[in-house]
Amino acid sequence: DGTLVTKNDIEDAAVRAYFAAGAADRFTVGGERYFAATRAFEPDQGLHWRVAAIAPEADFTGSLDRVARGALLVSFAVLVVAVIVAIAFARRLALPLVHLAREMDEVGQFRLAGTEPPRSRFLEIELMNRALARMRTSLASFAVYVPHDLVRAVLASGLRAELGGTTKQVTV
Repeated sequence: DGTLVTKNDIEDAAVRAYFAAGAADRFTVGGERYFAATRAFEPDQGLHWRVAAIAPEADFTGSLDRVARGALLVSFAVLVVAVIVAIAFARRLALPLVHLAREMDEVGQFRLAGTEPPRSRFLEIELMNRALARMRTSLASFAVYVPHDLVRAVLASGLRAELGGTTKQVTV
């Protein structure tokens, strides 16, 4: 009909919010964020118009949000896999060490008939297993000359065995 439309005649909620926000370049309508841009436009002398473009922020960042969610899911999956691998690695390392600790405790109590330790891929654990086996063999050789019960009694007392003795007068 040729009549000029003013900002008060526009029923669009985003346009009304744009003007209510003081023609800001960012504003929110019903929880959705919008971008806005304006430019001066003068078609004739004395006419001062402004042209505005208003668009939901999701039009520009929607795909980025999807990519960010995807990256977050992939990161979470990688984290879960890393934790599972770390637990498996820790178990693989800990089991031979637990066995080695038990066997060393047995040797410390002068019980020399231990079990064969499981093979380990870790050089340090293998070296400790070999050293324990040599210790067991050496103590078994020593046990030929000293009764087991005496050695266990010394170990149970917590005292260090030393050469020496005491003189006592006794009646037999």
